[in-house]
Amino acid sequence: MPVFADIDNKTFNLSPIDVESKINSRTKAIVCPDIFGQSANIEALLDICKKYNLSLISDAAQSPFATRNGYFAGTASHIGGFSFNYHKHIHTGEGGMIVTNDSNLAKRMQLLRNHGEVVLSKEPNLSKFFGIMGMNMRLGEIEAAIGKNQLLKLDSAVRSRQKAAARFAKGLKDLHGLTVPYVEPNNTHVYYVFGIKIDENILGVNRSQLVSALKAEGVSDLIIGYQNLHKLPLFREQLTYRNNPIPYSLLPKKRATELRNQKLPVAELLHNNTFFGINWCSRNLSDYEVDKLIEAFHKVWRNLHLLKNLNLQN
Repeated sequence: MPVFADIDNKTFNLSPIDVESKINSRTKAIVCPDIFGQSANIEALLDICKKYNLSLISDAAQSPFATRNGYFAGTASHIGGFSFNYHKHIHTGEGGMIVTNDSNLAKRMQLLRNHGEVVLSKEPNLSKFFGIMGMNMRLGEIEAAIGKNQLLKLDSAVRSRQKAAARFAKGLKDLHGLTVPYVEPNNTHVYYVFGIKIDENILGVNRSQLVSALKAEGVSDLIIGYQNLHKLPLFREQLTYRNNPIPYSLLPKKRATELRNQKLPVAELLHNNTFFGINWCSRNLSDYEVDKLIEAFHKVWRNLHLLKNLNLQN
């Protein structure tokens, strides 16, 4: 059963401290998203894996070409995954890619993508993979050809998003009660999402009011909050296919209750109150377009008193 760990309030990535506090005798691996375009603290997570004999799987779907201490996101863990669906930095229509430097894992994953089918081969030690269950997850030749061409564009796509994000962050930095994305030292950020935090107490208005005002000024592609996975019905209600309680019903009652009631205060606060963002990588913004966004934010902030008056009237 999945056990969820909380996130860091500044980077929005997994908190290694909370991850380690959730490890138990049943833990087999840590799955770590490199969220919004920035690599998580992979070194700390790898230390935890080494300490407890675990594997680390990085989900770098939102962070292709992001770097941490000189290496690319998704390449320092035991397995790294990348996404090529339509709203990513590059896309093939659908699909993705996984990478590893472990030859046994590579062979196992190649079989998993192809029904787990082991056919006659002269390759040594292939028999140890017999009995693997797999699916049809092969990327088609057409998609692969598109992806190969798209990969040539990735560096310029990332640089353009970084350039626009730097201009945007500079334009917003003096707005009180607003925090632009934090980039850790020795990290680069590729801005799948430009994530913003607000302090409702400082602003005197709530997030919904701010977002509505920004939309009225023409700011599009806004997202409010970000899905808290532990709140999904699959985990909260513990019902699976056709409302079947298996496999949760096989757990000790105490364990099932713990999983149902997992609390992640940082992630929940961000989702419910303090976080909103702009889908950044799907658009190649010019300087003029970035400046218009900055202008819209400043106009809303100049008129916060009007939003506060609405609160008082209601």
